[in-house]
Amino acid sequence: MQALVDSLRKFHVCFFTFLFCFLFAASAATNAQERIVYNDFAETQFLIGTRQFAQKDFAGAYSTFQKIFFQKPYNQRTTAAMLMGAKALYRQRQYYPSVQLLKNFLNLFPSSLYVEDAHYTIGIDEYALSSYLDAAQEMLFVLDHGAERRTLARAQRLLENLVSEFLSSDEIAALSSLSHTKKTALLLSLYDAEKKWEAGNAKEAIDEAKRVSSQQDDEELARQAQMLVSRFEVKGFVKIGVILPLMHKQPELTREKKLAEEMYDGITFAVDAYNTGIGESGTKVKLDVGDSEHDPVTAMNVVQPWLADSGVVAIVGPIFSNVVSAAARYVSPYRIPLISPTATDNGLAAISQYIFQANPDYATRGKLMAQYAVLKLGYKNLGVIAPQVMPSSAMADSFVAEAVRLGATIVSQQRYVQGSTDLRSLFRAMRQDDADFNAEYSVAFAGKLSYGEIINRLATAGVHKSFVDSLKAADTEVFAANLFSANGKHILDSLQIPTQKVVVDVDSLQYPVTAMQAVYCPIASSDDIGVITSQMIYYNIRAAILGSDEWDDLNELDLNKRYADGVIFSSDRWNEDSFAYHQFAGRFLAATGHLPNDNVLFGYDTMELLLHLIQHGGTSREALPRMLAQVSNYQGFHSRISLTEDRVNSWLTLLQYKRGKVSKIGEFEYKKNP
Repeated sequence: MQALVDSLRKFHVCFFTFLFCFLFAASAATNAQERIVYNDFAETQFLIGTRQFAQKDFAGAYSTFQKIFFQKPYNQRTTAAMLMGAKALYRQRQYYPSVQLLKNFLNLFPSSLYVEDAHYTIGIDEYALSSYLDAAQEMLFVLDHGAERRTLARAQRLLENLVSEFLSSDEIAALSSLSHTKKTALLLSLYDAEKKWEAGNAKEAIDEAKRVSSQQDDEELARQAQMLVSRFEVKGFVKIGVILPLMHKQPELTREKKLAEEMYDGITFAVDAYNTGIGESGTKVKLDVGDSEHDPVTAMNVVQPWLADSGVVAIVGPIFSNVVSAAARYVSPYRIPLISPTATDNGLAAISQYIFQANPDYATRGKLMAQYAVLKLGYKNLGVIAPQVMPSSAMADSFVAEAVRLGATIVSQQRYVQGSTDLRSLFRAMRQDDADFNAEYSVAFAGKLSYGEIINRLATAGVHKSFVDSLKAADTEVFAANLFSANGKHILDSLQIPTQKVVVDVDSLQYPVTAMQAVYCPIASSDDIGVITSQMIYYNIRAAILGSDEWDDLNELDLNKRYADGVIFSSDRWNEDSFAYHQFAGRFLAATGHLPNDNVLFGYDTMELLLHLIQHGGTSREALPRMLAQVSNYQGFHSRISLTEDRVNSWLTLLQYKRGKVSKIGEFEYKKNP
């Protein structure tokens, strides 16, 4: 053991010495002792380099940063340029040169504010090079010496993955001996205990977890260790497979990876709290976590072992619709329920009676808004304007079909190319449709019938001759609506009195569009908020605006508040400002060091629902699907959940933007038979 530790230390000392001598022998007398001066050229080049990096021109960015850090004397951008240059090399998969540059940086500027970031970047380079022990040592340094919360969280996740997937017990022990703080040594012990448990070494795992739980220096680590002990010592438990795009092979924090990590936090927090509070007589839950890598083929490979393991009673995830579709086809023959916290594509739950969507699909979103417009607001005449892209087009189609089913009329339906900003032709067409729908008709006195005959026929319907004469005398058209109210045209036709359509000048914007009571606008991006609202006002379309989740962008709404005031839109998430939520958020903050966000809540609520069912007898593959299909009005923190309508959540929250504030109108549920 000691030989391994000494070998690690000796390797790093020799490597640092060699690298320093080789690259800087020619300037040894002037390296880090040179004074740092301000350099305008360096400042300009640094801005260019960061712009190139943001645009993913990593080769160009490295070349630009190189111009800065090769300059002498050192300037105000030297250290930042070296760090960004190494990151640019990493993004080009030039991992070894990236490591060399960063270790030069650490030799030259050991007191830099970027030391923490440099060690983290070396770590992900080493991970990519499959130098797992070296990568783990860099993550350990970050945890021992770092201060930036986000970097610390990422380093801890990567260290946990390295320990659980790649390091032997001897390597973990060697790594632990290099810890500079007791906390990281204990953290490694926790990871090692978990690894031993997975390998079947139950006694060693329990003993190690108990040793950590007895430590008084760190209450949070002791609490985590005690949870492990509780889980390890329980004989009666069920397993739940969790499949997320954790992207362990891609250390860079992508959007997918961030979403998955946050959802994983919510899932594990729910399970830890459940296992702690269930008591000795209850059924504990063990998670088996798999990395889908955001790839359908990988997801199928992850799911396969769970299908044959009868102890796995449910699967949570995947979270993206295409991966759910791939994994779902394997689930049905094994009758294991799969519930996705976030998948929204139409038809996923229809693949199998064992597939559940805890988030409303696009069809449900459109249909629910139609039910709200027709049944709650009482609107009968509606319009639709939507981009010709998924999922907006799917929501628009569902809205139209449901509104018509409920007896409403779609006065105008317009589609546009996503990204278009000039929608003049569409709004002119909408004005024309409204004019045609709301057209007025007058009596055609110039037809074959004589004036006297027309008067006689009107008299049979109760119209006085003097009333018609007064209108004619004033040289006013005699409108059907003035004679018989709303059914005027129909009555005149039944009397066989000829009529003529009164042509409205739709290009004259002084005449408002009034037939449509509301226009449904399921936009694809909040960038369309200003485009839609401003042109609706310009074209004098006086209808309420009903929107989709993409309208929930307070910055865009505020930028267009003159036009957007009063818009109503749906949302699949709303954090209620309640006592229960504040209690939960406080516990989550204490356990994780950060507050829960929407992604955390999606994971937490889905797992909490499963745990609730397990606690009430859903401990088998036979019971859980039946119980899930009967879930109605389950109150989560981000939304209610009902799965009775084809196993797809039918609840959405409706919000309204008014006077610069987004407020909740209420929660509404789609029903097939409202």
